[in-house]
Amino acid sequence: NLSLGDTSMEKPNTRPDFSNTMVVLASHSLSRRNPVPRTSHLLVLPSGLLLAIGAVVAAPLIAAEVDFVRDVRPILQQHCYGCHGQEKQTSGLRLDVKSEAFKGGDGWGPFVVAGEPDESPLIALVAADDEDSRMPPGPAPLSAEEIATLTKWVQQGANWP
Repeated sequence: NLSLGDTSMEKPNTRPDFSNTMVVLASHSLSRRNPVPRTSHLLVLPSGLLLAIGAVVAAPLIAAEVDFVRDVRPILQQHCYGCHGQEKQTSGLRLDVKSEAFKGGDGWGPFVVAGEPDESPLIALVAADDEDSRMPPGPAPLSAEEIATLTKWVQQGANWP
């Protein structure tokens, strides 16, 4: 039973609340020779949306955990198992069995030192500048990406299930 004089039905405040809003200037340049943006757009976004967009954009930049099965084992299979696998263990080193890989080979202590890439002969040998010392031997060294993957894996604790 509302009467015409009832003030409880007054129109609510319709002014936008900008307390949780961020303003972003987005520019687009269509020419490499002209560093001045040709168009600019003022975007008003809720700050939560801006944070979500930032998280999506930054996600690839955040160091993901290296997975042994997905990331490390394929590198070892492709480049190392031929000389340090089940059939052959050059220098007494076997890299297809966790306990053997961590133990090391002839003349080496532990070959993988979890959390210590600078102390791990695995990293020192695959990253060596000297072609005579670098592993694997031959004209095809590991790529920078493969070395980075192994290094990050050791740095992250060398988890090997």
